[in-house]
Amino acid sequence: SETTITTVNSMLWQAASSVRGITAVAEPQIVAAFGGGAAAAGCHDDACMSSLGSAAGLERIVYAVAVQGGANSWALYVRSLAIAPFSVLAQAVPTCQGCSEADCARLAGSLDLASFFRVGGTGGAPLATPAGQKPGKLTLTSTPSGAQVSIGGQPLGVTPLKNVELPAGNHALTL
Repeated sequence: SETTITTVNSMLWQAASSVRGITAVAEPQIVAAFGGGAAAAGCHDDACMSSLGSAAGLERIVYAVAVQGGANSWALYVRSLAIAPFSVLAQAVPTCQGCSEADCARLAGSLDLASFFRVGGTGGAPLATPAGQKPGKLTLTSTPSGAQVSIGGQPLGVTPLKNVELPAGNHALTL
């Protein structure tokens, strides 16, 4: 419902505003850049969200979608996307059984939402690739998903991570 999305967007906005180096753009500005609420209302996937971000001139977009799996079963998908070139930076999918939609919205409060804005070095010193070496890509899953991942003390995101660009070389990851 609109109430759930408004609640989660408010949490994402607060998280984005708390990360050094991030200039957060509010959802209404993104929707306006895309051409209005009607087009954005049905936007629930990466391609559409990437189009929203591109239309608004953003480098990254972080979004949440609440999905009902049954009468009392919910999942909250929170994803961080880089716009150009497009890549999925981070995702978390907390789920709840025997819960209401309002409980699903509260799941966002259990996540470190600021980590979705720090992925890839944003908000801190960027990770540098030594001269003459190509960066690598890291894909990392965990069971259960949602593990906080950091590299050299710098937050990288939450599992599962997909195609996160890292400098060439050995790295110590902390989960």
